[in-house]
Amino acid sequence: MLVIRLDATLIEAASPKAHAAGTYKGGFGFHPLTAWCSNIGDALAVMQRPGNAGSFTAADHLAVLAAAFTQVPADHRRDVLVSIDGAGASHEVIDYLTSLNTAPTHGRRGRRVEYTIGWPVDERTLAGIEHLRESDWDTAVDTDGDLDPAC
Repeated sequence: MLVIRLDATLIEAASPKAHAAGTYKGGFGFHPLTAWCSNIGDALAVMQRPGNAGSFTAADHLAVLAAAFTQVPADHRRDVLVSIDGAGASHEVIDYLTSLNTAPTHGRRGRRVEYTIGWPVDERTLAGIEHLRESDWDTAVDTDGDLDPAC
C-alpha cells in the first residue's frame, strides 16, 4: 500500500521575500502545504503559500493531492492510503478522495483509495461522544490485527 501524507508547515523568513506574510504564530514567512510518500520519504508535491494562508483550505488540499498523485507512477497508484490531519476535514476533500476509489466499479483494474483524516475535537464533538453507549464501542486492534490491551 502506498501512503501519501499531507501536512503544512511554517517556514520563517528573515526578510520580506515575495509572498511572505505574518503567520498565525506571530512570525513572518511561509505556510507551504506538502505531500509526502511515507513509504520512502519522498516529497511528492509542495504548494508554496504565504504565512497567513489558512489551514482549512480545501482548494489547496485538492491541488496538492492532485499533484501528488501525478508524481506516482500509475502502477503504484492501485492501493493508496491518504493521511491528512484535521486541516483536511472537509466535504470537498473527502468527496474528492472517495471519487478516486474506482475499485468498487472496476474490480482488480480499479484503484483502491482509503483515507484517514483528523477531526478537531471541539465542544460539539465532545457532546456527541457523551451520547454514545458503552455498547457503541469496540476493542481496538494494533497494526498486526491483535487486540490492543491498552484500549
